[in-house]
Parts: sequence; structure tokens; C-alpha cells
Amino acid sequence: PLATAEHANQLITNAVSSELDITRLAAARMVEGIVDHWCRVGLVERIRHLNHEAYTFAHRTFAEFVAARQLLEAYRSDPNTLKLRLRDPAWAEVIHFSARLGLAEQILADWCRPTPLPAISANRLAEALSILSAPEPELLTETVRGVFCDAVTLVGSDRQDLLITLADGL
Repeated sequence: PLATAEHANQLITNAVSSELDITRLAAARMVEGIVDHWCRVGLVERIRHLNHEAYTFAHRTFAEFVAARQLLEAYRSDPNTLKLRLRDPAWAEVIHFSARLGLAEQILADWCRPTPLPAISANRLAEALSILSAPEPELLTETVRGVFCDAVTLVGSDRQDLLITLADGL
């Protein structure tokens, strides 16, 4: 786990106290009630890891979103953190969330470099087009042009297997 339950509670308590301008004690009670409610409804589970209690999200999408926020923070201190995850299929959903949180330009620039196909796979190209279709990201013209050039090149190729993969991804 990234943090123990105690540490997570302290961080959340501090944020709630500051945001709502209430005492830390009042914020701690509020956080305890919220976490208890989330556990009862199945959103969060308490787990034991080594000798510490921690929280985990019961639904994978919440965990992936939190991982994306963590990746964004890690990227700010070390841009190589993102590059290490971009090629790992297990991180695909986290990468997609990360794009929506502000890393779209960096992700697409890495995936769609000015190199000949099949430098970008059909699956990655489908993901890149999906990121472009989201309303949030404001991207550099060169990045958008690079993604579309890769798409047009792929569509114009005689590689039916890549075209089928691209269509399935969309």
C-alpha cells in the first residue's frame, strides 16, 4: 500500500479541516464517518498489510483513478515515471485517466513519434484516438497531426490485421 490507514486518515483530515475551515477533531470525526460509510457500502475495504491497516478500493476503476492521480504527481517530480508505465498493458486504464488529468500531451507525444509504422501499434493508436476524442485535453497541433497521420498511414496500409485491431479498439 502507498500509505497506512492511519496516515491516509491524517492526510484526509488535514485537507477536510483546511477546506471546510473546521477543527482537526471535527474533521477527523467526519472522515471516520465517511470511511465507515464507504466500507459499509462496499466502495472501500479495510485490509491488513504486514502489521498495518490500509484501505483498498473495492472497485478497480476507483483504484485506477487514484493511481492516475499518483502518476501525475510522480510525473511532476520525475518525468521518466510516466515513460516506465506507457508500454505496460496493465497500466492502460491508469494511463487513460492520466491523460484526462493533464498528461494527454505527454502520452500522445510518446506514443506517436515521427517514426515509420508500425512504430505505434494499432491498439495504442486506438487509445490515442480515444484520448483525442475526450473533451478535456487541449493539445498541440503537432501532436494531433501526428496521431492522425499515424491513423491515415495505418488505414492506407495493406495490413488488414492492424486495421481490424484498430477498428476493434474504437
